[in-house]
Amino acid sequence: MPQRRTVCGNCFTNFKLFYMSQLWSKLLFTLALAVGFVWLIVTKIPDNNLHLIFCDVGQGDAILVTYKTTQILIDGGPDRKVLDCLAKFMPIWDHQIEAILLTHPQADHATGLISVIRRYQISSFLTTSLHPTAQFANTLEQELNHQSVPVVFSDSTTSLRYSLVKLDIVWPTPQFLATTNNDPTCLAQKDDHVLGCRTTPQDLNFFSQVVHLKFNQFDALLTGDADSQVQGEILATGQIFPVEILKFPHHGSKTGLAPQFLHQVSPQLAVISVGKNSYGHPTPEALNLLDQNHAPYLRTDQVGDIEVITNGTTWWINHQL
Repeated sequence: MPQRRTVCGNCFTNFKLFYMSQLWSKLLFTLALAVGFVWLIVTKIPDNNLHLIFCDVGQGDAILVTYKTTQILIDGGPDRKVLDCLAKFMPIWDHQIEAILLTHPQADHATGLISVIRRYQISSFLTTSLHPTAQFANTLEQELNHQSVPVVFSDSTTSLRYSLVKLDIVWPTPQFLATTNNDPTCLAQKDDHVLGCRTTPQDLNFFSQVVHLKFNQFDALLTGDADSQVQGEILATGQIFPVEILKFPHHGSKTGLAPQFLHQVSPQLAVISVGKNSYGHPTPEALNLLDQNHAPYLRTDQVGDIEVITNGTTWWINHQL
């Protein structure tokens, strides 16, 4: 006789339960993704505050200023790491940066801008009229040309205005820039050299643009690498006042900050943009100067990105980073 099969009465029920549990798992996973995506969008919706972000780009400078749908980038650090900062603090749907300002043409401030120009639409690019000779400059110029980005040679007569956000360049002055020379080769090939035609045997840090950022009653001084060797001349312009936030010049170098300059600025917070380096930045002399003057400070190599938020009257640090 043929052997009868034994039918499992509970097998179909068990299969249904397994199928339903798998279906619910997928639905819950999809729902979690959707909630996460919505939360990401909500957290990126611009508010009415100004956000001043000192990006952790290692040994270099990159500062992002955001207000509602406007973004201004000051320097871009030494590599592509600046893109992580932009992705973190800009809305995912916003691919335009209203202005890039390169304080001076040195690699630790400029190289990262190449990736930024390739990734984002740039409305204007401001820099000094100094002609850089470093290797990164050729690629940077090519990208600016390729993307047809307008280039403006800026100095202490230059101001930017975006609603309540004001950025005034207080250094270098046209008189100081006049001490440089015009490169005849650059002038002859001006279509290929969009980053300026001035040359100088002096340290490029002397020509680093210093920016005064103002948002209602809030002030910040963003100094690039303009260190103590030119700060006497900067003070002589009469454009340096007490501010809430000071970007410590030149990554906390020994000559980064003159005592009289610090006294005039009297910051409520100093930010040191610095990473692993062989220069000893920030130096004991720099930190001691801040301590002796009771000036609190934060370092990007210790805390990462530093986001200062202000409503124009008060300011605070985003501790949720």
